[in-house]
Amino acid sequence: MFTKEQLTEAEGVRKVSFEKILVPLDGSDMAAGILAVSRDLAQRIGAKLDLFAVVDPETVELPSYMPFMGGERSIVGSGSDEIGANEIEIMRIKAATQYLNTIAESIRDEGQEVSVEAVVGDPAQSIIEAARKNRNDLIAMATRGRSAIGRGLLGSVTDKVAHSSAVPMLIVTPDFDGAAIPISRIVIGLDGSPVAESALEPARRLATSLGVPMLMVRATAVAARMAAYGGEPYYASPDIYTEADEDAREYLATMKEAEERRGIKVDTVVKTGSAVSEIEAAAKEQPGTLIVLATRGRTGFTRWVLGSVTDRVIRSADSPVLVIPPKIGGWD
Repeated sequence: MFTKEQLTEAEGVRKVSFEKILVPLDGSDMAAGILAVSRDLAQRIGAKLDLFAVVDPETVELPSYMPFMGGERSIVGSGSDEIGANEIEIMRIKAATQYLNTIAESIRDEGQEVSVEAVVGDPAQSIIEAARKNRNDLIAMATRGRSAIGRGLLGSVTDKVAHSSAVPMLIVTPDFDGAAIPISRIVIGLDGSPVAESALEPARRLATSLGVPMLMVRATAVAARMAAYGGEPYYASPDIYTEADEDAREYLATMKEAEERRGIKVDTVVKTGSAVSEIEAAAKEQPGTLIVLATRGRTGFTRWVLGSVTDRVIRSADSPVLVIPPKIGGWD
């Protein structure tokens, strides 16, 4: 286990401290899944949790029964004459705050530091603004969910936040059923590119803080299948398959040696299948695996397209995925 000073030692790249985690919640079952992962992670690395809820002003309807209102029953429809939109908004903020406070109390009972905040606004934009204001260095969300506070918060919102976040994002899918399983290993996908390698520093930091090993995975199917020559594609000879595998093993051996010099236990594997399937298969081999992948592209709600491998793994993996944005470094 490294000291905090060792963890923040300059290594030629901008650092991620993982000291403050923003956890947007909406009352859904999926939100509970990301909360369990976040709580375990925060407890083990000594991070603060910022619980956050957004009330979307475009939705004025209240569920007929809101469990966060102390069992009170509110029969309110859109356009109701009994209660105006402002009153409904206030009630929903109160309900969301009570919901977050209930969760926060159980976290504080375990000795963890936690804050709560509920706001009115566009969900994705509000999450980004909250992370910037709080100087969070990790955002934890689920990929889908149906809101008990109002309209669904998680799902398309998660996509928008992932496309705009300046800090890493921890994502779980609806199929994730290991919420109570602590992170025991980190799987990182590498393809030899600087973009993929940008995920190494955050993965290394977590592996060190958690005291868990890393598995580096590289798939060679795409590289070995076809090459471009003179503007015309040609199919490679059988030898290039062997050469691609050998190059991949040499590359991973170099990466492994560098990480082991830092005191991290590392295994490597080269597979000939697709990157998505091989990363997912590697993650399924051991319960409690966290997948770490980098993205590529430009930041902004409409301008950033996630790398195809990262995007597909996020949407299909059973394991939690830590997404590392390009030019990682934090909020301006």
